[in-house]
Amino acid sequence: MLAVAAGVYAWYRDTAADTARQVLVYRDQLQCRGDDVRVGSNRIDVSGPDVACTGYVEIHNDSGRAVHVSNVTFGLAGPGNSHPVIVTSIDGDPDVDSDGKQGVDAGLDLDLDVAAGTFIRVPYEVGYNPRQCDAGTIIFGGWPDVGIDVMHHHFDRNAAGQFRIHCS
Repeated sequence: MLAVAAGVYAWYRDTAADTARQVLVYRDQLQCRGDDVRVGSNRIDVSGPDVACTGYVEIHNDSGRAVHVSNVTFGLAGPGNSHPVIVTSIDGDPDVDSDGKQGVDAGLDLDLDVAAGTFIRVPYEVGYNPRQCDAGTIIFGGWPDVGIDVMHHHFDRNAAGQFRIHCS
């Protein structure tokens, strides 16, 4: 009986992990306005405070099961970071201080379901960070991180590719 229970648990865990691997996260190109910003493919160049951008995180569920999106986190893009831009809202909510302490990450807990074979888009906004930036380029890999729940198991999925922020 114990061997059967262990086998069922292993199948359940492996099925959840296989489903999670079929959830893909993409970040579209930011649409920006302002005199102090230029945008390219997976890149934003900032030269001053006149920066306002909007983008979308797309979460594609290519599996055969529904998944639950529990959070989105943009690492090192919160109000406490020293980079030239910060994420100012996620899914229309400006309360993106993920730890409540003016932290370095911007994040938001979500309660969204993605049916099998579909996708959702979660909007986010980027603005200028009033802290001074040093000239240079910051490269983020897998930005943002999306938390998903499948069959009572939690997984983190990262966006494909890199994102660069350059300050001059």
